[in-house]
Amino acid sequence: MYYTHVPYKAEYTTFIDKKNIHKYSDDETFFKRLDDHGYLYIKNSNVLIVQDHSHIANLFTAGKIQSEHLITMLKSATTFVIGKKVETSKVLRIVVDPHKGIHDSIHRRLKAVGDPDNRFTEDALRIIRAIRFVNVLNAKLASLHTKDKITLFDFAKETRNSLKKNHALINNVAKERIKEEIMKAFTVGNPFGFVSLLDEAKLLEHLFPALYVTKNIDQPIRYHPFDVYVHTLLCLYELQKINKDPLVRLAMLYHDVGKVNQFGAYADNLNKEEIRAILAGPLNHRRSSPEYAKTDFKALGFSSKEIADIAWYIAHHHTPEEMIFAKEENIEKKVRTFFSEAGYERAMNVLDIAMADRLGQYNPLQNSSDISDVNKLKIILKKLQKQE
Repeated sequence: MYYTHVPYKAEYTTFIDKKNIHKYSDDETFFKRLDDHGYLYIKNSNVLIVQDHSHIANLFTAGKIQSEHLITMLKSATTFVIGKKVETSKVLRIVVDPHKGIHDSIHRRLKAVGDPDNRFTEDALRIIRAIRFVNVLNAKLASLHTKDKITLFDFAKETRNSLKKNHALINNVAKERIKEEIMKAFTVGNPFGFVSLLDEAKLLEHLFPALYVTKNIDQPIRYHPFDVYVHTLLCLYELQKINKDPLVRLAMLYHDVGKVNQFGAYADNLNKEEIRAILAGPLNHRRSSPEYAKTDFKALGFSSKEIADIAWYIAHHHTPEEMIFAKEENIEKKVRTFFSEAGYERAMNVLDIAMADRLGQYNPLQNSSDISDVNKLKIILKKLQKQE
């Protein structure tokens, strides 16, 4: 679907019979008239929609609009006034829609053009793009402040089935192109929804393998009612509300991936000393998670600096908890030291991660929604920044 603009000429509209103008009242009537004629003129916005292939071919020849055919179409066009009447634009806008994208947009579905298997085989990156498009559109719809129930975008059945069937094709795509799509998805829209859709389409194990294996890894129930994977997605959901930095969001995605090996070591009946030895060694997820991140994000084409930033945030995601458990008289000193080492922005990002990590527990037994202690650290950090 694409648009073109034609300078307004009076003769284009003199043929419109005002008595035959139809008020747009429902989608069914709109689509019926559009399907019956293959084109439709919307008077109050001065838009001509053309879907019929023969009319498209006659309307455009050698890249130029054929005025005679345009006038003939406007003579016979079924005319609508949509919504509140507004002043007609002085430019006639022609919407060329040979694949009936308007139908799909209003019905809120994403559909591949023609055979989806062929489209994804031609370029497997379209699999990720399809997921990102649906995710971004739904994020925009969800941001609308309305009391009415919102119908979200979804995939047409054939397209959805093809996404799942062809998931392995993503391994044929250059990692730089995949990385670009991931960065876009984690910058705008809803990263939580994006990862969830990747999982549904069987892409998670290809793009984020260390995250994929956190499924069904149970955690101590007194802290986490969910497995590592669900907890991670809930943390990401909370983080994206307060922090828009894509690298910080990606760090949240990998902050606990090392728990797979750490909790695996707990499978034996260990005593306290043996548990302390695990936490002091490389199996501690604070040490191992950054290493998994380095491996997986390098495979996705991230730069050395980007990977270093992600790994640094993961390695420090428990630093705020260490400050909180310090003696009251030492808390500000510890915040000052961290501020000096990390800088204001990075330190604040770590506090955002700590907040999301707490909220992502969703544990009423531990009152995990209480983040007043982390907010206290933020207040101290802001005060130190002001003093600087």
